[in-house]
Amino acid sequence: MVTSDDGSELIVIGRGLCFGRHAGDIIDEASVEKTYALQEGTSQDSRTIDRLAHLLESIPTVNLVISEDIVQMLRRELNVDINDKILIALADHHCSRRSY
Repeated sequence: MVTSDDGSELIVIGRGLCFGRHAGDIIDEASVEKTYALQEGTSQDSRTIDRLAHLLESIPTVNLVISEDIVQMLRRELNVDINDKILIALADHHCSRRSY
């Protein structure tokens, strides 16, 4: 999750984007492959965005990258239109799996 120059909250994905970086560091825009904008309209939207931000903080970046790779592979190999909304669900699903 990043904050743009105008203060908007964005989710950005790209290979090596966070490698060696810490919270507050500036992201190289050339490394950004996809950008998702979080938009607020109502107090309900604000709560949803807060929950989404908390969820994203708990998902390892590698899981998001792998999810993006899976979705791109499915689009390419099966020639299907898959909504990007599945990325977070797929990445979170992997996090919630436990080995017993």
